[in-house]
Amino acid sequence: MKLIKTITLSLLILCTLCACQNNTQIKDLSIPLLKISYDSGECSLYEWNVEKEEIISKEKTLFINKEDPFSLLYTYWNGKDKFILYDDNTHIINSDNSVTVSFRENRRESYFQDYILLKMDDNSFILKTEKESYNIPLESTIVINGEEFFVKELALSAFYVKENKAYILLNNYSTEENCIKLYILEVDYNSGISELYEVENCPNTLSPSLPPAGNNVMPLNNSFYVFNYTQIFKIDVDSKTSKEILNIAELKKENYFKSQNKKDYVITRIGQYNNYIIINVVGDWQLSAEENYICLLELDSGNIINLIKTHYEYIVPNL
Repeated sequence: MKLIKTITLSLLILCTLCACQNNTQIKDLSIPLLKISYDSGECSLYEWNVEKEEIISKEKTLFINKEDPFSLLYTYWNGKDKFILYDDNTHIINSDNSVTVSFRENRRESYFQDYILLKMDDNSFILKTEKESYNIPLESTIVINGEEFFVKELALSAFYVKENKAYILLNNYSTEENCIKLYILEVDYNSGISELYEVENCPNTLSPSLPPAGNNVMPLNNSFYVFNYTQIFKIDVDSKTSKEILNIAELKKENYFKSQNKKDYVITRIGQYNNYIIINVVGDWQLSAEENYICLLELDSGNIINLIKTHYEYIVPNL
């Protein structure tokens, strides 16, 4: 009996410590969000107060695009003062020197912090910063594990930069295996030396209908975070290996989402802010009454720290 009391007390203390740690993580934490009104074409600033579990309008309209409001879904921003817009027909409201707004010059551009990467028609890449530009040439064909690839068949997913190296995530649809394979091109952009690696433990659930590119990939903390419909995978740029860190289809219904059928829940957007991963989750997406959630995840484990049910799908910071 004494042993049972000791175990019970230990479990109670552990649960209390976990709860305190979670409360400490979200104390005074606010996540900036963007909301699009498809009727007016307005894109406005909101804020998720994680501790108080509420989303508050900042009563500030940033952009308007009445002709194509859906183009605002492809906005890149750092959650603060830098925006990259998809459609140059978007009207900027009250822009001043406190924010930087630019437009995508090419639909094949990829972004990471202050870097821009563009894949060219001649199979080369151009890595640009505000002051410098680096050309990264490649051979027309590359052999990996005895298999020959035309570089033009490898699509650009995302990239990560540290020190003098760029790590370029590429993808290719394998018709033989009926799945998408991922590769990392490691480039010393000063010397021009590059080497291509196949990502180990690559998830076989990646789909061409939701390609691992653009807003579907988040480069952060020496890793690429890639999602498909229900899973998030973390790819380490050094080891070139992938591991699943979240599968919302396997979450217990009493702990997270309201619906009892997790198969109806899909991830629609991924971003980051202050070293947290943020995802949008839509439930009952095949029905007329959708359920929207924003989830805050731990960076390494993918564990859900907090989530909030919303009436809309918000744009989360993704630069």
